Amino acid sequence: MRCADVPLPTWSTDPAAAVRFSLDRSAGAIHSLVYASPLVVIDQFRAEPRHTLWRDVCVARSPMIVFARRAVEIHQDGGARFVASPVVASLYNRGQQYERSPIEEADFSDAFHFAPGLVREAIAAYDDSVHDREELFVNGAFPVSARTYLLQRSVFLYASRGAHADPLLIEEGAMAVLEACVAEAHRAWTTKRRRARAATENKRRDAVHTAQRLIAAEPTRLYSLDDLSEAVELSCFHLCRLFRSHTGMTIGEYLHRQRLRRSLEDLEHNDVELTTVALKHGYSSHSHYTSRFGREFDMTPSDVRRALVDARLLGLKQNCGSIDQRRRA
Repeated sequence: MRCADVPLPTWSTDPAAAVRFSLDRSAGAIHSLVYASPLVVIDQFRAEPRHTLWRDVCVARSPMIVFARRAVEIHQDGGARFVASPVVASLYNRGQQYERSPIEEADFSDAFHFAPGLVREAIAAYDDSVHDREELFVNGAFPVSARTYLLQRSVFLYASRGAHADPLLIEEGAMAVLEACVAEAHRAWTTKRRRARAATENKRRDAVHTAQRLIAAEPTRLYSLDDLSEAVELSCFHLCRLFRSHTGMTIGEYLHRQRLRRSLEDLEHNDVELTTVALKHGYSSHSHYTSRFGREFDMTPSDVRRALVDARLLGLKQNCGSIDQRRRA
């Protein structure tokens, strides 16, 4: 698609357009057209909150990049609020609604409007999916680099020369501004998504950690999936899936391993009945405990008890032997 196939709307280029731009310095407002062509429009905006130009709801009439020269809070429809300033540039899609809230004495900004085809081509260098969607910009703002901010100021000042400025140089400069902004916005967007994924991953890890803490604190308690999912603020499905992916075991396996491994301490003593051990560690019967125990250790509790007791006695005998040897020495 050629650039000229998708020019800017006629509001920007017909002779009467300049008339519709107001100039009212006495009332603290300026909306002046600096340069206009079918491909690029550059304008300047300044309005104090008391002026009629400061509307509650504004609508972007074309894809545009706005460079604020004073800080102002922007709330784009469907997006989060952000502070536009010389450090943060704003991106608008055609037809996008937005509101502004004062931070300094006025909203003082310069805007570069581009033909939609130009913007689409620039974004496609980083994101092919732009051809499949109506909205071109996917994020409303991005941190603009010092180099790009200086570039747009130089293009704006050159375009302000009016008849003394070369239109070709203005448009080439504007294309350079568009290219730089799209690149920086894309980097900001991918970084934001990466951080969002990291934040999501941290939240998931914290949820699994919380579930582990709950179970480990009271392993003999009779848990339900609803109890645990409510405690970690996840659905039952997601909790099961995340727990398994983060720990390599199911919630049930984690619970029973906690119980069974703790029960080994009681098996070290011959004077504790296995039924007592079973009930102490959350099992309803000797047989239930023995069944779970066998799955975990591939031995019966009795076999493990004998091995533990023998090992303990063997260790005691070895210690006693070494003590006797030291005494004889």
